[in-house]
Amino acid sequence: MRLLFGFRVSTLSVNGADPFSYHYDNDSLLTAVGNAALGVNLSLTCDTRNGLLTGTGLGSLTDSYVYNGFGEVTNYLAKFGTADLYKTDLSRDKLGRISQKIETVGGIANTFDYAYDVAGHLVEVKQNGIVQSSYGYDTNGN
Repeated sequence: MRLLFGFRVSTLSVNGADPFSYHYDNDSLLTAVGNAALGVNLSLTCDTRNGLLTGTGLGSLTDSYVYNGFGEVTNYLAKFGTADLYKTDLSRDKLGRISQKIETVGGIANTFDYAYDVAGHLVEVKQNGIVQSSYGYDTNGN
């Protein structure tokens, strides 16, 4: 393992295998990991304002993240070329808890709704309007 200024890993090899190289931007955010011998090159994109990961790419496989003002993920999309593999859209309540998730896999969307009690415990999960799970808690929150 070789380190750069600021103790950032520049190369890493395990058991003498071909090393992976690590690349960073001027803010020390990881931007790429690669191994020429294996033909692997992972790219990472971060928001320059807050450092949050906004996307990755590995060959034709890419993904992207969207965040709200609190840094919570609101949307995620994984693609192969131009084809959407997986997509999720998250809605949150005023306390930041996920209240609804719309998940699309292979073009088929499912909606999950989440309900919480006054103590903030998850009490019910519905999928497409049908209760899938319900939870109860004792006075200690167990």
